[in-house]
Amino acid sequence: APLVPTLIYVIIRATKEDLDVQCWVPNAGNFEWIIYTPIIFCIVGNVFFLGKILWVMLNQLQSHPNEPSSYRRAVKAAGILIPLFGLQVLLVIFRPEPTVFAVEVLSKIVTNTQGAAVAIGFCYFNGE
Repeated sequence: APLVPTLIYVIIRATKEDLDVQCWVPNAGNFEWIIYTPIIFCIVGNVFFLGKILWVMLNQLQSHPNEPSSYRRAVKAAGILIPLFGLQVLLVIFRPEPTVFAVEVLSKIVTNTQGAAVAIGFCYFNGE
């Protein structure tokens, strides 16, 4: 599935003279949307699925409104599902300007710790 947009992006980067540099990291302007669009569609789908899951959980909680542990479990489940669905990518989907160092550091931290967040949250802190 990601092969088609990636191939299109690679061909454009290789054939455009101003983008034909030795490094693929510099921003390619509007051509970045070739990569961003499928990511955004997947994230929108994941937000929809998370919303449905939370809707079902909240409906189940309404049947037992006096149990505070149920609400804690719902919040914990939502916290585990956010990195599992990759929704933290919404924070860093667009490349920051190179002059904004703090945003660039946040982008690197969020992107590179997704696997660790899922493993720690889902495997180690999930007692269910």
